[in-house]
Amino acid sequence: MTRPVAIVDLAETISEVGDEFGLDAEVKHYENPREEDEEHKMEMENDAFLDLVGGQRHTLEEGIRQTLETLTRDGVRERVEAHEDRFLPGVLTDD
Repeated sequence: MTRPVAIVDLAETISEVGDEFGLDAEVKHYENPREEDEEHKMEMENDAFLDLVGGQRHTLEEGIRQTLETLTRDGVRERVEAHEDRFLPGVLTDD
């Protein structure tokens, strides 16, 4: 992680990049079940991480694109789809 990202920005970027791969990643908004400030500022220290990756940086879109490229490869995609029930709505909520 090289910078903080809002969860809604992450979801919207996944949805947009997912379109490139023919994925239907709809963004849905759920009430946050945790008791915390909606607008808390996350502080992070990532010097060790940047040292580990040689200071290379990617945009959020590039990182998601690389991840989806891996997950949609032949063989990998089938394994993910075989366990899609673990990723569908209702897994982490009571919907």
